[in-house]
Amino acid sequence: MMPCPLLMLILSYSSVVILNIPGCNTLQDFQYPENQGITNEVEPTNITTTSSSMPITREERLKKMRQRSKDARIFYLQQHMLNTLGWEKPPNISNIMKMMLLRNIDPRYVVRRNTCYHPACVMASTDSLPQYIDRSLWFESASNSLRLFFNITLNQEPGLTITSSYLKLYVKRRENCRCFANNDDATSRFIVSVYQYTKPLRQKNRGRPRKRILDVKLVTWDGDRWVRLSVKDAIKDVVMGKRNCGFEVQVRNLNEEEMDAKKIFNPIECSINSEFDCPGRVTSAIGDLEDDDHTNKSPVLEISSTVTQSIGGLHQVYVGNDGTAGVGSDSYDPDIDQQ
Repeated sequence: MMPCPLLMLILSYSSVVILNIPGCNTLQDFQYPENQGITNEVEPTNITTTSSSMPITREERLKKMRQRSKDARIFYLQQHMLNTLGWEKPPNISNIMKMMLLRNIDPRYVVRRNTCYHPACVMASTDSLPQYIDRSLWFESASNSLRLFFNITLNQEPGLTITSSYLKLYVKRRENCRCFANNDDATSRFIVSVYQYTKPLRQKNRGRPRKRILDVKLVTWDGDRWVRLSVKDAIKDVVMGKRNCGFEVQVRNLNEEEMDAKKIFNPIECSINSEFDCPGRVTSAIGDLEDDDHTNKSPVLEISSTVTQSIGGLHQVYVGNDGTAGVGSDSYDPDIDQQ
């Protein structure tokens, strides 16, 4: 069996530190046998008192008992590791080897975030849209498209990863639904597409807006429900510093005839905050459709991300004057610490 290098480092010290180390499988299935007597390995200490000494309290006695139990468990663990590796005694590892092993230790933690946004509405202040977007053209009522702009406050930071991002639209309940009639097949289902504007929508490029398609879904219009469309690529662009030019949603029936998206999806509500905490979600069996517990049915942009960070900035390996190796931050001085 090829021993884990970090186990060699642990065994080289007089005390064994129990770690959860990815990639080191020697200790994964280890369980301390509660019924196995190991007190013979650790010499018990008799507690005695003299007339000149203070009597030992119950708390002190329990503390000593817990310490002896801890020492016994550490000793048993060390013996178990040595027996597993086929060794009789801990290895003698040089300080250079310790330094090389410690350099590969990079403790990290991951923070998961879920952030939701409501889009800008026509009744909001002029600050709801950036100046590089034509406001009158953006909220044009004659258009069959649904244009959505979200004021995304998520910025690029070290270790940030966008795991998913969805534009969620609520389909209105269809009146006089004949969803399963043979002559109603063209309107019982529709195709919804979401586009990302790559250039701002302005009067000068009104006839040829620059945009790219992000996601397409075929939706059965048999009742009210949520529809999710992936916009992850667009959010990654915005987080990386590219200009946020908004989204456009288009709807067509199976005959490729354009439908009014504003009549199919719930409208934008202006009496709500643009950024809010995402509620819990219950995903349906279909996968792309789900029933979300939102207090309103306004369009929602949900961004899920993770931030990976090092714990305490541990990245500098040092060797102290006494020959011991360790890991510290840039500002750590082992000589000062030993004074």
